[in-house]
Amino acid sequence: GAYLLLRYPYVLGIFAVSALHEVISTIMDFQMKVLATKRIGSGASKEHATEDMAAFLGFFGQATTTVSLLFSVLGTSFVVRRLGLRHTLLLFPVSLMIATAAVYAFQSRWALFFAMVAIKGLSYALNNPSKEMLYLVTSDGVKFKSKSWIDGFGNRIAKASGALVVGLFSSPLSALMFY
Repeated sequence: GAYLLLRYPYVLGIFAVSALHEVISTIMDFQMKVLATKRIGSGASKEHATEDMAAFLGFFGQATTTVSLLFSVLGTSFVVRRLGLRHTLLLFPVSLMIATAAVYAFQSRWALFFAMVAIKGLSYALNNPSKEMLYLVTSDGVKFKSKSWIDGFGNRIAKASGALVVGLFSSPLSALMFY
């Protein structure tokens, strides 16, 4: 799988489409949870803080799933048919840049919340289906070996890279927040 990634630039491009947003998403997810923990933890007992954090994360999961479901049902095929695959693939990174810019412009837990809902929802409903369409023109060997590697290892490496950035720049925490 990894060999095919290096051998075929097209497959390397699929990996890039699949994994690059994971680094940004991992960092922003950490930032959102830090801000939520600080906000929820201030002035509340530990028991209530745990319940409030669970409620916040549950709300986040529901919002992400709702956006993903609605966009999958109402928007994915429309966008792909209207814009074509090439422009649809560009739409997600542009949306990611807009969401990131909004977070840095508004710098709040709720800005991160809505940006993460948009990023994760569009990832599930727009980026992943578009990425899967890219495999249609590949051979069976490339499709099964490289897809397995990208989905199994590549995305984990991207998340680990985001976690590495968090680990390197989170002490002091202000070094990571909104910089």
